[in-house]
Amino acid sequence: QRINFKFIDEECKDCYSLNLGRPTDYTPEQMFMGAIVQYYFDISDRKLEQEISLNIQAKWFIGLEIDDTSFDYSLISKFRSKLGYERFDKIFDQILDKIIKANCLTDNERLLADTTAVLADVAIPKSVELIKQEIGRASCRERV
Repeated sequence: QRINFKFIDEECKDCYSLNLGRPTDYTPEQMFMGAIVQYYFDISDRKLEQEISLNIQAKWFIGLEIDDTSFDYSLISKFRSKLGYERFDKIFDQILDKIIKANCLTDNERLLADTTAVLADVAIPKSVELIKQEIGRASCRERV
């Protein structure tokens, strides 16, 4: 209630036509609120669908009624693709900034909003390293 998220629909209006196709079941604002829930709980698209179905607070935050169904797990992915990942991230960061500035997160929760888990390139073994490891294991088996 302390944060106005109506800017989201305005930011995304060029992605939706009022005259063409069938009307959307969920507004861009609702889709981004779903993405916030997903981010907060650090869950996949599939788990988000389940979370919205089972968690009344998540449903309320997204703007759904108790008896409303959750959006399909593939919908959030399609939404991100439709906007483009760079644009999606830009709007998502604006939302997080508003949430943080409104002091709607505790210090522990703020850590979730300020950090992103990144798999560093150094953590991914290169093909050559994997081959060397396997050769080493094979030579150890031969000795035994």
